[in-house]
Amino acid sequence: MNLCIDQGNTRIKYALFENDLMHNHSIAITDISEVSISFKNLLKEYPIDKVIVCNVSGNPDFPYSLLFSSYKIVHLDHQTPIPLINNYLTPHTLGNDRMAAAIGGFSQFPNHDILVIDMGTAITFDIVSKEGEFDGGNISPGMSLRFKALNAYTGRLPLCEYQREHDFFGRSTQEAIVAGVLNSIKMEIEGYIDYFNKIYQNPVVILTGGDANKFEIQRKSNIFAIPDLVLYGLNNILEFNSKE
Repeated sequence: MNLCIDQGNTRIKYALFENDLMHNHSIAITDISEVSISFKNLLKEYPIDKVIVCNVSGNPDFPYSLLFSSYKIVHLDHQTPIPLINNYLTPHTLGNDRMAAAIGGFSQFPNHDILVIDMGTAITFDIVSKEGEFDGGNISPGMSLRFKALNAYTGRLPLCEYQREHDFFGRSTQEAIVAGVLNSIKMEIEGYIDYFNKIYQNPVVILTGGDANKFEIQRKSNIFAIPDLVLYGLNNILEFNSKE
């Protein structure tokens, strides 16, 4: 079995894979004190063979190498062999989770041009060509960042948060902020999808990330929601490296 670990800005997600299939479901840990206990229990319960870690948190890695010292472990970085051609001009600055999501998307839809939209702390838009080349993408502030920025960089605007029910235009300052942030994100994403559909033939769009389920994106053909895309990509990278 493969253990794939995605250490993000606010939580650590992990999943077990067996024969390229996710075992049960992914699990998220938000309390760092629980990490060691969770993984030690996992090692006792399952026949894990290989481990891959993707850390984009900016914090030092949890001591994975020590905990998994008797296992084959890959720490994903820009020098790790991957099953895509990376055309990014500064590969050392590319978020490892962006690459993992791109690889996860291409593993699910090979021979298609793919737009991966990852909605987390930041919203990223990344393109993979049907030839298997990562052609870059864009980075935009995520939902929480937009709410926090309006509060932090103005004198009187309150800190707001996500609300599923909201009008298109607000009739109070709080309503205006909520509607402004949420509608702007939705229209931004739909604009990217429209543009992508114009320049590629029969492309695939994949939505992923913690905030993806909070937005009702116009469901056109070839739009798929895959919440654990990064973990699927990590498993694909781990298998690729085991064959190297």
